[in-house]
Amino acid sequence: TGKDNTIRVYSKLVSSESYTLIGETRLNRRGTIEANGGRPDITESNGVAHTVWHDDGGGFQRLFYASTDASVEDDKYSKWTYPVCVVSDAFGAAHPSIAADSENRVFIAYESQRNDGTDIGFVMKNRFGWSSPRTLVAASLRSKNPKIAIDSADHLHLVWEDYRNQNPQIYYAKRNGSTGEWSEPVKLTSETFGAVRPSIDCDDTKVYVSYTSQASNGTSSICGFYQNAGIWSSKVIFS
Repeated sequence: TGKDNTIRVYSKLVSSESYTLIGETRLNRRGTIEANGGRPDITESNGVAHTVWHDDGGGFQRLFYASTDASVEDDKYSKWTYPVCVVSDAFGAAHPSIAADSENRVFIAYESQRNDGTDIGFVMKNRFGWSSPRTLVAASLRSKNPKIAIDSADHLHLVWEDYRNQNPQIYYAKRNGSTGEWSEPVKLTSETFGAVRPSIDCDDTKVYVSYTSQASNGTSSICGFYQNAGIWSSKVIFS
C-alpha cells in the first residue's frame, strides 16, 4: 500500500485471516515522467545558469528545463531547481537550444514533430511563467537543428537546417527584443550539395554563423558568415 509518502508491504498465509506488515520505506522525492535524457544545452545570464534537454519518458520525447537557484548565496551553481517539463507534444520535441537575456527571459528553440517531418518550435519564459509552445517554421519537408543566441540589445537570433528545397540549406531569423516580432526567414547558404549543422553566436554588434558544407564526394568543410549592422558578409571557408 502507499500513503503519506510511505510504501508498506504486507503478506498473508492462505490459512491466515489477517495480513502482517513485513517492511516499509519512506519516499524522499516525488516521482517523475523522466527516462532517457539527451541533447542538453546550457546558457548563463545574470549569474543564473539555465539548461534544457529532451527526455523520452512517457513514450515520446519531451523537453525539460532546470536552472541554478539564485537564492543560494555561497556556491550558487551547486543547487539546481527541480526539472520541469516545458514542452510535451504527443509527436515529440527534441534537439533544444537555449538562451537567456538581460531581463531573465529564457528562450528555447527545438525540433517539433507535430506535423509531417520536423518543424522549428519555440517556447519562452518570462516573469509570468512559460508560454505555450508555438511553431516558428513549418516549411515543407524538414526543418531541424535549431540554434539560438542573444545579442547585447536582447535580440534573439535563430539559425536552422532547412530542407524545403530538398537539399538542406541554412536559414536565419531574428526576434526583436523590444517588440517580440520575428523577421521573415532569410536563406544564408546556397551550397550545391547541402549545408547542415549550423551554430550561432553574437557579440555587441555582430552575429556569427558557422556550418558544415557538404561535397559530392562525401567530404565536408566548415564555413561561415558574419552579420554587421544587418548586412551579411560573404562566405568564409575555415577548413
